[in-house]
Amino acid sequence: MSGCIAVINAGSSSIKFALYGLAREADVLYRGQVEGLGVSPHLIVRNSAGQTIDDRTWPAAGLDHGAAAVEILGGSCWW
Repeated sequence: MSGCIAVINAGSSSIKFALYGLAREADVLYRGQVEGLGVSPHLIVRNSAGQTIDDRTWPAAGLDHGAAAVEILGGSCWW
């Protein structure tokens, strides 16, 4: 997807994110989070209507902050 802005907030065990379109101010395209990093990673992504469009889990050692960022920004098929 081109023409969007990614906002990312990384914490100690989670990454929250939102993707905004450029066509209209505050037009949220997707919103989600990866929580439980280092323990039980869980990704959930919702579209602008609030519908869940992706919901995945990984083994505890399967996803750190770097790998989660790749999933959010580059490895995901939902955007």
